[in-house]
Amino acid sequence: MVEDVASGGQLYSTCVGCHGANGEGGVGPKLAGQAKADLVSKMKQYKAGEEVGPMSAMMIPQAQQLSQAEIEAVAQYITTF
Repeated sequence: MVEDVASGGQLYSTCVGCHGANGEGGVGPKLAGQAKADLVSKMKQYKAGEEVGPMSAMMIPQAQQLSQAEIEAVAQYITTF
């Protein structure tokens, strides 16, 4: 689990510009406080090319670059906020 959080932190560095350093939101929605299962579900939907919200066009290509393990790791990291 510690390794997941560390690798998730590295992956999250590409999310900071829109979601903030601590998941507080900005251009993108606030992620802090969301459940891991919800984060994983949304990222899997984006990865599958599904429209999830108004930022889908931006999120789909980001999520499509991630493996299932990376999705789990970044979601685990986000839960530390």
